[in-house]
Amino acid sequence: NQSLRILDLFDNEFESGVIKRMADALKVNSSLTDLSLSCNSVEDIGARDLAEALTVNSSLLFLNCSCCAIEDEGIIEISKSMIANTGLKKLELNENQFGDEAARELGRALKVNSTLVELSLWGCRIGDPGAIAIANGLEHNTSLQNLSLSLNCFGLNGASEIAQAIAKNTIMRVLDISLNEVGPRGAKEIAKALKVNTSLLSLKFSNCAISDKGLREVANSLKFNTSLQSMRLNNNGFGPKSGKVIGLLLQENSTLTSLDIGGNTIKDLG
Repeated sequence: NQSLRILDLFDNEFESGVIKRMADALKVNSSLTDLSLSCNSVEDIGARDLAEALTVNSSLLFLNCSCCAIEDEGIIEISKSMIANTGLKKLELNENQFGDEAARELGRALKVNSTLVELSLWGCRIGDPGAIAIANGLEHNTSLQNLSLSLNCFGLNGASEIAQAIAKNTIMRVLDISLNEVGPRGAKEIAKALKVNTSLLSLKFSNCAISDKGLREVANSLKFNTSLQSMRLNNNGFGPKSGKVIGLLLQENSTLTSLDIGGNTIKDLG
């Protein structure tokens, strides 16, 4: 078939044998642009077959392999294929059981891949070493505009390296690091990056335990930032003092159009 453009096979209880046939078809198909295999048992063996197909397929623009029981070995193979692939624009690998080893390979791929625009990795097991590797990739990447790393396992060290990458990166538009143990010190590093970054439009920074101290740093950075339009800071454990800080910020900042600070304890005084 050379007419089908979009194929969604979400939650069909497919296993590796079917995935292999799907991968073989991708090697010769030049019409399909969007493929979702999410919530099927792709596993490492199926990921390897898909990776093989991605090295030769140049028409697929979007691949969703979220919640597919893929571990480090399979993600490593997909990452390697992204070095050769010249078509894929959007890749979703959410809720798979991979960690730092695979994240290191993703970081290496980001250094050389120049076509991927959106990468979603939420709900995985990426710790500080993996986040650092991805950050290193971002410093060299020239195409990625949207990155989600929410609900992973990194903390201060990973957040600090991501911040350094954002300070240098001029392509990134949307970054989500919610639900990681960033803390006040990590927030301070992110704030430093925001002072000099001129491309980021949206930062999702929820459930990161940044507290009043971290909020103060972030708010101060937005006095200098002239690009950020949307920020999510909900459920971060800050209180009334931070409410006043945010109030002063809103008087000075003229670019922010959306701000989420729900789930904190600002109260009437803030």
